[in-house]
Amino acid sequence: LAQAEAVADLIQAETSQGRQAALNQMRGGFSREIKNLREQLIHFASLIELELDFGEEDVEFAKRDDLRELITNIREYLTRLIHSFDQGQVIKEGVATVIAGKPNAGKSTLLNALLNDERAIVSDIPGTTRDVIEDEIHLGGVLFRFIDTAGLRDT
Repeated sequence: LAQAEAVADLIQAETSQGRQAALNQMRGGFSREIKNLREQLIHFASLIELELDFGEEDVEFAKRDDLRELITNIREYLTRLIHSFDQGQVIKEGVATVIAGKPNAGKSTLLNALLNDERAIVSDIPGTTRDVIEDEIHLGGVLFRFIDTAGLRDT
């Protein structure tokens, strides 16, 4: 399933980083990571089961320090996986960047300049932007989703 999703990601990739991430996933990168995590969890569970089943037999199957180290390793591995997932989401969906500020501060002008296009209406009249305007650009190989908002007012 992960490899099938990677094919779809490769087709939809808008940046070289997105294509690279999809190719890595197609080669089984994510599946390998999950398999490794599964093996660590099974090892940990088996040690705990042995301790529960034979704990009163005066036989030590795993030292407490080794169990703590294994738990720490699993936690760190999960943290790395979560971080890589977050990075993958940024690569796939882009960096959401909200352009916010006071009315008539130049937010729409900034969006138009970034896009090199007259995407947003620009006027001297405060409150011209009422709807959110969103568009994407690539900067340095990274996809950015710029979101132009109406001016912020005191309420």
